[in-house]
Amino acid sequence: MSEQREYYAKLWERKGTRIWVEELARMYEIGSAIQRYADSPPLRILDFGCGAGWLGQFLAKSGKVTAADFELSAIERARAEYPFVDFRLLDEKAPLYGLMPNSFDVVVSNSVLEHVADKRQHFNIIRDLLVRGGLLILTTPLGEVWPLWSKWTGAHYPPEERFQPIEAWISSVELRKLLDDSGFAFLSWKRFYYMRMTDSISDRLMSTALVQYGYIHRLRYVGSMWRWLTDSYGVYQIIIGRKPS
Repeated sequence: MSEQREYYAKLWERKGTRIWVEELARMYEIGSAIQRYADSPPLRILDFGCGAGWLGQFLAKSGKVTAADFELSAIERARAEYPFVDFRLLDEKAPLYGLMPNSFDVVVSNSVLEHVADKRQHFNIIRDLLVRGGLLILTTPLGEVWPLWSKWTGAHYPPEERFQPIEAWISSVELRKLLDDSGFAFLSWKRFYYMRMTDSISDRLMSTALVQYGYIHRLRYVGSMWRWLTDSYGVYQIIIGRKPS
């Protein structure tokens, strides 16, 4: 844990308050899931493993947001940047890391699972934090694309930005099994966000801002092509489950 904390302290300090493009894609999918599956606002929402804290500002429109993580310096910076979010420092020695059981309508785990050693425990803790009928929304990279992604990242990114202390992606089959074994009712799954992972001309083209975001709402053909690609070849997956009532 100490190695991870040191890594994340440096990561969040280096990243600051910037929101990366793939984070916007995750934010969009999480927001869509809340709109489709959650009860009407206001909701009690937990951003579990909030990192730099950027997601809380978007979740706040749906209710009261609690954002929690282990890294103190990141929490302190996030409190200053987003004062309307209730940031909590997690205690690894306390039951449920110091959070109250059965106290959240929605728990969001945003690109955290791939950096967790005990993934089953991660699901079980989220289940215990949710009220009956509460919603789990979890995003994580797709294990099936790890070989290609790791090769591309190793060749094109500086050492400090390549891999985290725990970088354990899981497949869609493994993710669904974790959800089922933890007692959640399955609601939906999809893959999303097309990310460049080769130097091919087509991959360079499809990862440009023009195609992905710049004019997606103005050029109907480009927008529909991007949506098809991101759902078919996306590097991320999102799964939504419900705690039984």
